[in-house]
Amino acid sequence: MAIKRDLKLTICVDQIKFDPEDTLTMDFNPATCIYFVYFNRTFLQKSTPEEGFPNIEIILTADQLNDNLNAVRIIAKDQNKPL
Repeated sequence: MAIKRDLKLTICVDQIKFDPEDTLTMDFNPATCIYFVYFNRTFLQKSTPEEGFPNIEIILTADQLNDNLNAVRIIAKDQNKPL
């Protein structure tokens, strides 16, 4: 069944929890992370502790929602950890 209307997606980055068993993020401190949000490979917005971790809102069109090749990606980078 196809989706027929747009959808507003709200990403509440202050609610993100890291998997304690994931060796890549187990030492991340959520209070010092910067979150980068991409739609497919296009950068949309970032959320930082200095900004008070504002929510990120994205409007996805019906066409975008009906295309299973589209993806929203959230990438976290702990400011206190090297790349």
